[in-house]
Amino acid sequence: MDIKFTAGKDYPEIVGAKPCERTVRLLYDLRSGRESELTAILQYIYQNEVLAKCNKEVAFILEKIAIVEMHHLELLGDAIIAFGGKPCYIDSDGFDYNTSSVAYYTDLRSILEKDIKDEEFAVQAYRHTAQMVDNESLRELLNAIADDECVHIKILTALLDDMNVYKSF
Repeated sequence: MDIKFTAGKDYPEIVGAKPCERTVRLLYDLRSGRESELTAILQYIYQNEVLAKCNKEVAFILEKIAIVEMHHLELLGDAIIAFGGKPCYIDSDGFDYNTSSVAYYTDLRSILEKDIKDEEFAVQAYRHTAQMVDNESLRELLNAIADDECVHIKILTALLDDMNVYKSF
């Protein structure tokens, strides 16, 4: 199985960052808000565990996507630090992360449909946030992460379209 899980672009290094509370708050939502990288990671890991015995191929793919999301989490943490924040697991209002946004679906169709919607939301959130920040290197980083999320949409959509993956369990 030769699947590429990223857009294959380098992630730009943050340069010229100055402490900016507004930017840090925007990054907190992407990193650990309700619909964030942290939620995606936990959801993909849960799905991997649910599917591991009945659909190893899809479970493997979801695990690989989770690993890319973990890298995004790290990149966002580094960006938060660069702009003067702490890489805490909070949202823009300062509320601690909780798992209430993780979808605990167990049927494959619901899993894939939810993941596609979440990835589409992530693309919009990254592109929107990129337009709201002043730092060009951060803008490029956010767009590079959005490009990865687009790859995930393509992978998940292909799985959903492949009727052979709908096994009962």
